[in-house]
Amino acid sequence: MLIDDALSHHERYRGGKPAMLMGDQVWTYAQLGEMRRRLAGVLLAAGVRPGDRVALLSENTPWFLGALFATVRIGAIFVPLNYRLSGEELSDIVRDASVKVLIAQGRHLKRMQAPRDCTVIALDDVAGVPHIDALLAKATDRPPEVLVSGGDAAMLQYTSGTTAESKGVVSIQSAWVQSCLLQPPLKRFTESTVFLGILPMCYTGGTKSALEVIFAGATIVIVQRFDEEEALDSVERYGVTNAFVVPTMLYRLLDAQAAKPRKLSTLKYINSGGAPLNEARLRQTVALLGCEFTQSYGMTEIAGGSITFAGPEDHFVNGEVSPKLRSVGRPFIDCQIKLVDDDGVEIAQGEPGEVWVKTARALKGYWGKPSSETPISADGYYQTGDIARADEDGYLYIVDRKKDMIISGGLNIYSKEVEAAIERHEAVDAAYVVGAPDPEWGESVLAFVVLHAGKSTTATEIQDWCAAKVGRYKRPRTVVFLTKADIPINWGGKVVKRTLRDNYLEKLRASGAA
Repeated sequence: MLIDDALSHHERYRGGKPAMLMGDQVWTYAQLGEMRRRLAGVLLAAGVRPGDRVALLSENTPWFLGALFATVRIGAIFVPLNYRLSGEELSDIVRDASVKVLIAQGRHLKRMQAPRDCTVIALDDVAGVPHIDALLAKATDRPPEVLVSGGDAAMLQYTSGTTAESKGVVSIQSAWVQSCLLQPPLKRFTESTVFLGILPMCYTGGTKSALEVIFAGATIVIVQRFDEEEALDSVERYGVTNAFVVPTMLYRLLDAQAAKPRKLSTLKYINSGGAPLNEARLRQTVALLGCEFTQSYGMTEIAGGSITFAGPEDHFVNGEVSPKLRSVGRPFIDCQIKLVDDDGVEIAQGEPGEVWVKTARALKGYWGKPSSETPISADGYYQTGDIARADEDGYLYIVDRKKDMIISGGLNIYSKEVEAAIERHEAVDAAYVVGAPDPEWGESVLAFVVLHAGKSTTATEIQDWCAAKVGRYKRPRTVVFLTKADIPINWGGKVVKRTLRDNYLEKLRASGAA
């Protein structure tokens, strides 16, 4: 089976069913099918051949799915570009990927420089650039068939780069098919699902979710850009049943619903990924939104993103908090996971180790990089760079990023453990912990803390609280209070802790205190 086979199936057997909703517009499966066939013809006429790269630069739009399916149908490689990047970053990615055709919104196209040998197609009116509607009107809806196989590259996605520069991840057709057949049933996707597409579709999670909707024969409500008020209104308007969010989005949804309650009775399931949730926010999700909650953990390097899954039963049992609450669940059936030490040797159960995963969905390499730079072990495990513990039932608990681990006086301190302790304080909304240079200990714990509105506390109180929860040597040497607006978020919705640390240290140097 190939990616495009899913759309072809529903186009044939559910052609009149809504596939995409946006505002007052509806695209049925038949209309989405025709869109991708005509666009495939346009791409072929532009000289696109199997293995060539076709990029899309846009906020959330029905064209995303149209372009994705058109591209993979003809054996080309789809490159979703993040519109939140700078013009220079976008230009660098387009050059790095040697993009053959760039489909873009005008306001984003104007911010970058496309190579001369790249064909550009506009999604709106741009002087001197062909409009996609005009090209489709002249295109055939029966383009030539192209031989495509499951082992062909389908996507080139650039990582969000929380710890290093962005890299292009190459994944194949069969890997995406495997993911999109396996995961939707666990996330309670059915043909009657109405999914809220608020995560940018250019993100791995957004791409995955949109594809899962089509594979399930369901309906996606496309929201151009995330806005918590519009998102909640959309749940009410369209009868949304399912959504996927990153924690920063979920927190904004919760605050908006608390301030202005909507009728959200149709909303049954929320899936979260990208970063851990704290216990208080999870309880608030269930209380305010009245839905069940699932959680997944993964990375761009694995097609479909996720390698573990935690269902509603892993969070609450008979209304009580489950002991598995802080876990990210257990591996999907197509993933083998082991935790290893620095020498690649498996560690004892309950001990922290790096997460290694073996799956047919793993990346085939980084675009333009030698194979030696792809972190895959000799026995075929992708080395994630995440530190986790596993319990006796196989549930995984993320401890830290390997690069975020703090070594103080020769002792390992896991930033997420300290963050979780601080976040249990009643005044604290969020905490972000990093290592800071220390002349005596090598590194010391530096905590950035965001308080709940109307709450107050002191650095000393946070330090004493932390010492009681995780031990004195793990308590923050320094506590810095910030607002939500001060927290740097990358385009993947993740907090960039190295920026927090670097900005703080730069201020110290500027003041002469460092």
